[in-house]
Amino acid sequence: MSFWRRLVSSFGRRDLMEALLVGLAFLLYFAVRGAVIDRPDVAYRHALDVIDIQRWLGIFWEDDMNQWVVERKFWSASISTTGSGISTP
Repeated sequence: MSFWRRLVSSFGRRDLMEALLVGLAFLLYFAVRGAVIDRPDVAYRHALDVIDIQRWLGIFWEDDMNQWVVERKFWSASISTTGSGISTP
């Protein structure tokens, strides 16, 4: 049995669908990023629109999360140290 068939057979259908979904999200991210890379003003306005929608839906938690991290020096240092290494380009 080939390596590829052994590898694929060890994953279930749900695993493969999840990988496909993550791959599509990654491609969508780069498509959107590429569409506004030379227009930071447009990207900033869109980000503000997203924040407005999140606030309207009651799911904008960034201020609360930032405050939580600021109050915990260990987590703040850990996130600062590892955050730049694992963020999406």
